[in-house]
Amino acid sequence: METNTLIQYTIVGAIIALAIIWVLWKVLGKGNHQGGACSGCALSEACTKPRKKRSQKAPDCHSDNTD
Repeated sequence: METNTLIQYTIVGAIIALAIIWVLWKVLGKGNHQGGACSGCALSEACTKPRKKRSQKAPDCHSDNTD
């Protein structure tokens, strides 16, 4: 086997190994996040924020006032 081919296989193998380690780190590290929601998600704050009650009446934007 030529030296160039061996170097290429070594670099590709290292990249694949690092990708597998990174995926395992993300999957297994997910349980440490508070609330169990998605830890890396851009919507993480929205998912964990308490929701407003629907009993509050929305303002009437379509009133028939012709003042």
